[in-house]
Amino acid sequence: MIFKQVAEIVGESNCLTEALQSYAVDGIVPKLVVFPENVEQVSALMKLADQERLAVVPRGSGTKMSLGNIPRQVDVVLVLKKLNKILEYEPDDLTATVEAGILLTDLQRCLKEKNQFFPLDPPFSSEATLGGIVATNSNGPGRLFHGSVRDLVVGIRVVHPGGVITRAGGKVVKNVSGYDMNKLYTGSLGTLGIITELSLKLRPLPEVSKTLLLRFSSLSEAARLVLQISTSELLATSLEILDSGAWEIMSRADPSINPGQGVAAPGVTFAARLEGLSENVERQIIQIREWGQQRGTTGAEVLVGDLHDKFWEKIQNHPQTFSVDASNTIRCKASLPASKVEDFFQTVKKIGHSQNLDPVMFSHAGSGIVYIYFGLEAVPTGVDRMSIFSYIIREIRNLSLQFEGSLVIEAAPTELKKKVDVWGPVGDSLKIMKLLKEQFDPHGILNPGRFIEGI
Repeated sequence: MIFKQVAEIVGESNCLTEALQSYAVDGIVPKLVVFPENVEQVSALMKLADQERLAVVPRGSGTKMSLGNIPRQVDVVLVLKKLNKILEYEPDDLTATVEAGILLTDLQRCLKEKNQFFPLDPPFSSEATLGGIVATNSNGPGRLFHGSVRDLVVGIRVVHPGGVITRAGGKVVKNVSGYDMNKLYTGSLGTLGIITELSLKLRPLPEVSKTLLLRFSSLSEAARLVLQISTSELLATSLEILDSGAWEIMSRADPSINPGQGVAAPGVTFAARLEGLSENVERQIIQIREWGQQRGTTGAEVLVGDLHDKFWEKIQNHPQTFSVDASNTIRCKASLPASKVEDFFQTVKKIGHSQNLDPVMFSHAGSGIVYIYFGLEAVPTGVDRMSIFSYIIREIRNLSLQFEGSLVIEAAPTELKKKVDVWGPVGDSLKIMKLLKEQFDPHGILNPGRFIEGI
């Protein structure tokens, strides 16, 4: 009965009722997968789902489906990839309005023709849709200079349960009247409404982009260099720190990023991405290299052109770089004050070593973001792996709270999600979140159970 009603809205060719395993969410297979072609169809589908109390999971390309707690129910997976048009592009205003299903790479290709780009570099860059990026608040190393998703979205169109379509913000950067609803929907994991359209802030492409790699024998000197740069007049686009395991994986995957072997394991790798006018970039490279030498750097390289691009592609797409088998990997993201990165890094290593594990770690250090990778295969078979990892994650989460930060599990086996909360505590804001959910989705049909505290 439901299939017939859905097919009347989107057409039978846009409905899947078989071979649905690839659309499962934490092992829960949906009853139906739907591919709407426009916002009117999304609205009609949401009206039907609300009437029939069908649990709806929004999806773009599926690159972020590992994020979130185990859902209570999955009836319909609503795939937005066919909403993939550029609706408006005003190069002179540095703004564009797009449908949520457009791939970030397709947008960037179009903008490049006008020597512009959307200054966001999240993971899964070649596959991710703009709607998925915004719904999961997915950022990359460039947020240090360009800002985060919340800074770059100036307008949004959303379909709510019951089919109501709303707009927030506008198509110009200076639209500031009323509540900033763009920020509310960003990172909401599709629990308040389905994002169908976005207006974005653009920037001109830089004249020059280069990477300075420095090698240090200790984490302390690399971390202090990050803070020295961050508090100086220099304007780096990204400041990264990689442990020896992360650097080894990257260099093994593509030896060309270490052309002269001037930066080699063991130790800690520091990377600065510098963009802008050629003269300014060169001046910053000279200054940072000098500061690095004063701190005892043991090796240095400057990457340009393809090597620069390859390096940052691997950093940006770290879930693919550091996860040979995503189903066998735990990926955590800590958000901290930048001044706490060094102590956090070292203490997490100690926690891992206490269980005979050596996590792979790297950091968007200028922004205070640290990623931690554990491979399940590191624990011998026959041992209760999930108990060990749940203990480790609880310890790391407590540490992040001690450092005035937070820890989110971005990817983990379903068995681990049954033992550990993906999101962690949110304090007094939980009450407001629950009230918002009740107002926007009174019947709880959008991503039920996947968000914070099972919202």
